[in-house]
Amino acid sequence: MKKPHLMDTQRKPRILVVDDQPINIQTLYQIFKEDHEVFMATSGAQALVVVSEQNPDLILLDVLMPDMDGHAVCRRLKEAPESLDIPVIFITAQDNPEEETLGLQLGAADFIRKPVNAAVVRARVHTQLALRQLKSHLEDEVAQRTGELEAALRRLHASQEQLARSEAKATLSTLIASVSHELGTPIGNGVMMASTLVDQARDFARLLETGNLKRSE
Repeated sequence: MKKPHLMDTQRKPRILVVDDQPINIQTLYQIFKEDHEVFMATSGAQALVVVSEQNPDLILLDVLMPDMDGHAVCRRLKEAPESLDIPVIFITAQDNPEEETLGLQLGAADFIRKPVNAAVVRARVHTQLALRQLKSHLEDEVAQRTGELEAALRRLHASQEQLARSEAKATLSTLIASVSHELGTPIGNGVMMASTLVDQARDFARLLETGNLKRSE
């Protein structure tokens, strides 16, 4: 089951109603049928199948059901990565604080008492859908900013490496210039002295060949 994209405004929000009493399902269906796509399940096992096939945006879940109660269904939903983020609102006729605490610990988003009040259940559902949409939007923003930051860091690292190479080249050029300067003077003097000696040796050889060489020379 792929994760639904909550920013898609081209379709109606999908609600799954889970209750073993058809009259309760029909009541909630009438409340939401106009502006929501409503799916129905009469057992916990059936609810899990519908969730995997239809990807609802929110689940209205009865607590007291045979075989697999609402708490067991909620636990299964919150253990699966693909349904972890689907808001679950428990629908219950019980007024038991311990039961409500357990539901919240399992990951339920809210509780609604039976018999349901149409205005209340609409408001609670609207709030949870809006919160989930906001969460999805914030996650998209964080992912985008993270990608931009990673790209900026890659550019920074590339710039640092280029700067390091440029600095190394500049250091090498400075070293070469310094060595060249230090060696230039003695090498120049040596070349000049060698040229003088070559000229003197040539003159000496010419005097020797012509027999004009003097003892003083």
